[in-house]
Amino acid sequence: MCAFDGLDGLMYIEAVPGNPNYYSEGGVLYTAAGEVAASPVWYGK
Repeated sequence: MCAFDGLDGLMYIEAVPGNPNYYSEGGVLYTAAGEVAASPVWYGK
């Protein structure tokens, strides 16, 4: 389960700069390893 589950209208995600575990790019949240952790509704369309 993700903290973003059920947020069907989510349009943009931004991580705080310097976060050691996550970063964001173009509104998509990534893990430090570069895997998508959470994404807006439009991502992948």
